[in-house]
Amino acid sequence: MDRGDNKLGGLMIKADPKKGQAGKYKLLFEGKDDDGDGKVNEDPVGGINVNMNGTNEYKPYETYGGVHPFAAKELIALADFLFERPNILSVFTFNYHNNFDKGWKIKYKGRRSKGNMFSTDSAAYNALASDLKPLAKYPGEKLNNGSIAGWAFYDAGRFSFSAPAWTYPEVKDSTEEKNKKNKKKTDDNRETLAYKWIVKNTPGNYLEWKEIKHPDFPNQKVEVGGFVPFAKNNPPEDSLTIISKNANKLLFRLYKSLPLLKVPEPLVEDLGNDVFRVTLTIKNEGTLPTHTEVGRGVKALQPVLIKTKPAKSQTIASGNEITFIQDPITGGSAVTKTFVIVGKGRVVFNVGSPSAGYNELNVQL
Repeated sequence: MDRGDNKLGGLMIKADPKKGQAGKYKLLFEGKDDDGDGKVNEDPVGGINVNMNGTNEYKPYETYGGVHPFAAKELIALADFLFERPNILSVFTFNYHNNFDKGWKIKYKGRRSKGNMFSTDSAAYNALASDLKPLAKYPGEKLNNGSIAGWAFYDAGRFSFSAPAWTYPEVKDSTEEKNKKNKKKTDDNRETLAYKWIVKNTPGNYLEWKEIKHPDFPNQKVEVGGFVPFAKNNPPEDSLTIISKNANKLLFRLYKSLPLLKVPEPLVEDLGNDVFRVTLTIKNEGTLPTHTEVGRGVKALQPVLIKTKPAKSQTIASGNEITFIQDPITGGSAVTKTFVIVGKGRVVFNVGSPSAGYNELNVQL
């Protein structure tokens, strides 16, 4: 660790060897070596971080990641809740990762492939990200290992969206010359943004590093300081109302983007001799597809299906009693299916899926 440059003052930053930087300090948990094993407060408080305990890109032997994926009972309960409800198509996570900003670059996992195996999912993400980006304005970070957001998409098969509820805003330099430079998007991470804002507005929430005498490190320079507990993550009280309003808008817009399956009155053609051709048009009037490609792959979501129930006096000459529409029906698009029914009477078509809704049509032939 190092103090950073003059612009960041007392903020500790991790040295980057790729930039020729060398660390001068070792950052430890504040405290003492109570058990005499040579480590200071090595046992973290709070147990497992559930957002590091998922199966997606799980990294073993992390401090907060748990001894194995889904070691946290809370995460098991979340998974049970999700898998018991195939009607859930989308998951939103308040997280410091933001996949609305540039869309989500979906990675295909498994055998090598040059193409994008989830092209429909990618297109849906990019379209929705473009629409919702103004509401997900807080800068995000790289998706961490074992995240709930990654697990919800890759392993649970749902559309997974993630954005911070709040981060500290960017602090502009006061001089006109520096303001010109700041018109370009900064690469400040969340900790740097917090430090700059706190130093300018609530300096008591960051304690400058102060040298102390530490019994476990005799004849060595030891300092304590940094962010006051919770100050780096918790917003100022006067910001809570606007934050909640913005979050509500984002979640409501996401809800409004769900698929909406509609089946208008079918086209019926009398072919003579009590033979009828029935053509169904199945429309998705929503924004998101009826299901995800990855969800179909991990068998977590059901595709749209058509159940055809003819009367006892009727037979299906062309088509099946159960017809699966395996490919997702994208937002604003439609597919058609044709059946040939022999015999007069009433035929019932039940069309839909748990994640896109159901339509029932009664057709008198």
